Amino acid sequence: MLPFSVYGIDNVQLQLRWYHQFQFAGYYVAKDLGFYKELGINVEIKPGYPGLIPVDELHNGNVNFAIDNSGLIAKRAEGHAINALAAIFQKDSLRLISLKSNKISEIDHLAGKRIMLESEYGSLSLLALLTKYGLLNKIERLNSSHDIQDLLNNNTDAFNGYASNEPYTLEKQGIPYNVITPSEYGIEFYSDILFTKEQLVKSNPQLVANFTTASLRGWEYAMNNVEEAIEITKRYATTKDLDHLRFEAITMQKLILSDFIDVGQMSHQRWGKIQNHLINIGMIKSPIEIENFIFDVHAYNTRSELNNNWIIVIVIISILSIFTLIYLFIRNFHLVRTVEKSKDELVTTYNMATHDSLTNLPNRLLLTDRIDQALLKLPRSNETPLVGFIDLDNFKPVNDTYGHDMGDKLLRLIAENVSDVIRPNDTFSRIGGDEFIYLAENACTDEIEEIGQRISLAIMASVNQINIQVEVTASIGFLLIHSSSNLDAAKVIKLTDLEMYEVKKQEKNGMSFSEYFG
Repeated sequence: MLPFSVYGIDNVQLQLRWYHQFQFAGYYVAKDLGFYKELGINVEIKPGYPGLIPVDELHNGNVNFAIDNSGLIAKRAEGHAINALAAIFQKDSLRLISLKSNKISEIDHLAGKRIMLESEYGSLSLLALLTKYGLLNKIERLNSSHDIQDLLNNNTDAFNGYASNEPYTLEKQGIPYNVITPSEYGIEFYSDILFTKEQLVKSNPQLVANFTTASLRGWEYAMNNVEEAIEITKRYATTKDLDHLRFEAITMQKLILSDFIDVGQMSHQRWGKIQNHLINIGMIKSPIEIENFIFDVHAYNTRSELNNNWIIVIVIISILSIFTLIYLFIRNFHLVRTVEKSKDELVTTYNMATHDSLTNLPNRLLLTDRIDQALLKLPRSNETPLVGFIDLDNFKPVNDTYGHDMGDKLLRLIAENVSDVIRPNDTFSRIGGDEFIYLAENACTDEIEEIGQRISLAIMASVNQINIQVEVTASIGFLLIHSSSNLDAAKVIKLTDLEMYEVKKQEKNGMSFSEYFG
């Protein structure tokens, strides 16, 4: 279905992926406050329902725009000509929810359990999580009933829910529950992605840009005016009370991250990483070109707002600039080539000096510098650096039984998987053999256990990926630093090493921590 115009107005349909709720507040706001109409668009917003496949609705001509999860990139790889326009949720809202009494608090507790999941790509991040940890074939998979009551009635051990939905029901009834969040295990997927057919992008890019711009404006308004957005949403979500909508709004602010980045932002690198996850779990057979998948609304709008006179002026200036650059390039060709060659050699030399050749992690030299920098900042800041010494248990039998190539593969997987689950500003380095160091420039006591668990689980996932019969675990010693007095990087590493050996002397496969006050 292509949009049709009546008296200069484009009439379009937007397909939601679920029933009306605050999850789609930005679109309601854009419609009710006239953001779409200002750009000549009249929008019909259609609710979703169980079993709905938004891509099919789009390709069957029932709608012009739709919303779905990161499985869209797999659909594109299957041959569906679709384009992603904006990722509203920077973090996926899917969760595995279980009753506290079921004692499923960690990923490895899921083995042998009954788990409700959506069909097709509906539970994508959960499927990726289970596959990453080698659990997909160790669970009893049930078709989701979309009803949390099945969890309460013991018809399932874990339920596929949304962070913004089912937890509200459980909390309101005072029922203790556990939640497993894919992003805490390195599965960082976008969600609630606005998309359309490539045919519409090619035939009417201005409409696509205008619709996306108005939608994002609606989302920005909703995030900045939550109570008003709740009132607007209530006109659509008539079955939900205001408290539930408010719970959704608060939860979604942590997923949309509008205080930190522009609403709807997408990066080629992040999509590339999502695609790699789906390739690894067999959901994508042949990778796609990310550039052809993403519609750059901002770049298009910039061009569309220029009038013809300015376009002519810019074209003339551009042509003159090109000729000038060609002249300068020819004149300085040898100098440019020499400088570029030197710059490339310098970058290569620096990388070789500061990174481990096997894993490409920071090496001891770079780690030492970062620890020293964190110590220097300590007296004038309120930050408390956390350093962890990680030593692999039973790594030698991997080399002895399966060969050094397999051991190297495991080390590279550990480097990749641990890097996935730590914070972007943290450092994970390899200082030799099967020894690693973790550095967070600022942490608190309450975070240490969770950080250690993330690292340990990432190592477990790495072992599962290569399917060896050796149980490789980790002994970890943490040091939380409150004062830099009498400390340098070498002493910090030594203290964490001693802390790690306390674990080794006990039962291995655990963690210990101490605090340094000077």
